Amino acid sequence: MQLGPGQINVSEDQGGRKPLLQSVILGHEFTWLGSGPIGEKSKTKYERTITQPQRKKNTKETNTVGTGEPDSSKEVLNVQINPTTNGDTEFEAPYHGRIMGLWNACLKARSLNPSIVNAVHYYTFEEEFDYSDKPTLMAFFVNSETLNNKDITDGEKQTYKNWCYANSNKTALRGALVIRLSLVNCPPVYLFDIQPATYVSTVDGESVLKERGHAGLIFRSRTVEQFEQYISGLMESLPLSEGSYTTTLLGSNLVTQLFVFRHSKSAGLSEGESTLLNALRKIGITNIKLKEEKEEKEEKEEK
Repeated sequence: MQLGPGQINVSEDQGGRKPLLQSVILGHEFTWLGSGPIGEKSKTKYERTITQPQRKKNTKETNTVGTGEPDSSKEVLNVQINPTTNGDTEFEAPYHGRIMGLWNACLKARSLNPSIVNAVHYYTFEEEFDYSDKPTLMAFFVNSETLNNKDITDGEKQTYKNWCYANSNKTALRGALVIRLSLVNCPPVYLFDIQPATYVSTVDGESVLKERGHAGLIFRSRTVEQFEQYISGLMESLPLSEGSYTTTLLGSNLVTQLFVFRHSKSAGLSEGESTLLNALRKIGITNIKLKEEKEEKEEKEEK
């Protein structure tokens, strides 16, 4: 439907789950639909209103707006930044890399230690706790409220926008993996890891795809509500600090036994396995084995 200046068409199809009653609008994300020569009246604009319910983020309503402003106007250019769609908020983890390495290590920990680890789940705002061979990541997104904040410089805003992407071409959003390890006779343990950015490096004359990663978090939480509130805070704050955990995040009373872990490598273990064991040690769990008895026996014989 063609809209004229100032006309608004509000969709009655809310889509997704019905949000909880108590919610606060966090910001608006825009995608401009259609294209045309500069100077032509602006096409329609798809608007998503992002809200923060008591337990998760959701899409509250969808509007289609005709601004009546030329495509070359400041009003158009200033908001035509990093479009976001419903499909962008969550996505499947890439097949290879550090994120999948950590996930596979958790699955192996459950397989080899059933008397200690009885379940592994990933978490997203929409799916909550779920399981799949390939986990779903939650995307970091550009908040228009942040872009309109006059206390943040243009340079900081550009860095903020760039960080939300996992590659230099800005074709893939960066995500976060949240894992719950359910333990026998113990409270569950949560791991939060940031998807690393990829870049191309030249090694011996050949182009090699490498990852530039960040530290992760391991922690416990008293309630699911506090856990979800803390994850929401991480997703909103980390793009502003370029993936660094601020004193506020590390000192939060929403979680307990909070530690920062870094990806590491150890002989005889994959990077994901070594990283998981080091993270668990920080929280006091030292009885997880990631090598089968046959592997350990062969290593001892070699020595």
